[in-house]
Amino acid sequence: MSEREVELARRGIEAYNRLGPSGFIDFVVREHAAHPDLLWHIQEDLPNGGDWVGFDGFEEMSRSWLEAWESFSIEPGEFIEANDDAVLVPATQRAVARGSGIEVEGQFFWVLLFRDGKIAQLHLYVDRTLAKCAAATRAASP
Repeated sequence: MSEREVELARRGIEAYNRLGPSGFIDFVVREHAAHPDLLWHIQEDLPNGGDWVGFDGFEEMSRSWLEAWESFSIEPGEFIEANDDAVLVPATQRAVARGSGIEVEGQFFWVLLFRDGKIAQLHLYVDRTLAKCAAATRAASP
């Protein structure tokens, strides 16, 4: 795992927090940091769970997710090099529900898998064991 890949993971999350899904996509396109067939996998038993493919799939999933929230942010913890081509990022996600104003907070685990120095897959889990498994096996979906 190169320092560049860890830095891409860090800056990608920062771009998402600042400008939302389109900010993340703009960042990875500008930096030539993502495969066009990017796979976004969300733990199946979570809302919007399953696989979303390409930038269009990422935007579609993100748009439907963010409709429920007045505000949403990701606070990454340590960026852990899981193997030669994976970064595991424990993160606290915070949101305020649209309409009710109810605040929610949860612990999630992001896995970014790289191929040829570019982000090939993003995985999101609430289960740390599943996240570690995805990082260790480099699976397209667990």
